[in-house]
Order: sequence, then structure tokens, then C-alpha cells
Amino acid sequence: MHTVDSILNLSLMKAGTISIQKQELDLGSISTQVVEQLKLSAQDKHLDLNFTSPKRPQIIFADEYCIHQSILNLTDNAIKYTREGSIEIKLGHRDDQVFLSITDTGIGISEEYQKQMFQPYTQESSGFTKNYQGIGLGLALTKEYLGLNDVELEFESKQDVGSTFTLRFSKI
Repeated sequence: MHTVDSILNLSLMKAGTISIQKQELDLGSISTQVVEQLKLSAQDKHLDLNFTSPKRPQIIFADEYCIHQSILNLTDNAIKYTREGSIEIKLGHRDDQVFLSITDTGIGISEEYQKQMFQPYTQESSGFTKNYQGIGLGLALTKEYLGLNDVELEFESKQDVGSTFTLRFSKI
């Protein structure tokens, strides 16, 4: 069902027919929901999944589904592509921006693949002998969801070291 939903959502976005409902959201609350949703997956792999945030709510103006799915996709990928170590999710603010970073100690992304990693249906490992399951829609959808909400997505990755994806939101 998740795969069908992803294909449908990507099709709607490409056709320009998806509708979003922007509202004030507490980014900390959404992040906590995602951590709770994925904590068993991390525990099954003996990974530490940590979330830190300021005590005050970090309010953004965005579509809840898009933001939740983006954080879910990025965190799920961090767990999927990390064999040992940890995933650190950090919520904060600086000047006129709220940011959320997801850092893992995973396999990282090669420089060659980084050029196409947001293209639908692509994965760095492919074919019948690929190392990880999926059809390559998570990052493509995340980029689209965030674009609809004017959220900047930055990343740093080094193969065999890990990756950091940072979402930057304008403060209300």
C-alpha cells in the first residue's frame, strides 16, 4: 500500500493536481511522532535513534502531511542505510529560520549518485543483487513535498561515513 500511495502521490505532483493545506504546525511534535513511529525499526537493528529539540515549540507554516512524510522518508532512509551506530535528529532555530537535521552513521552516498539521487525510481544499488529494498521514490517524493512548502533541503554525505539532511523552514 505504501508503494502504491507513493506512486500515486508522485503522479499527482507531476500533474500539478495535488492540493496542500498549509497551517501552523509544531515541528517538534511532528518529529516526535516520526521518532515514535520508527523507533522499533531502529531498535531491531540495534541503532540509537535520538531526537533533541528546544523546549519552546518551533512553529512553521506548512502542510502537515507533506512535512510528516518528508521527515518519515528521510529518517526511514537513515535507518535503512545504517548498519551500526546512530541516527541523530536535531531541531533548532537560527536567526529567522527553523531547521531540522537528520544525521546518520550509515553507508553514505557516493558523489556520482548524488547528482541523480532525487530522480524517481533510482537507487545507488540496483538490479537483482541490490543491497537494499525499495523502488527509489522516497527522496524524489521528499524533494517534491518540501518544494510545495517552500522548504530548503540541503545534504552532506560521504560514502562509508554517513549523511546529514537538513530541512530549513522560514520562521512565522
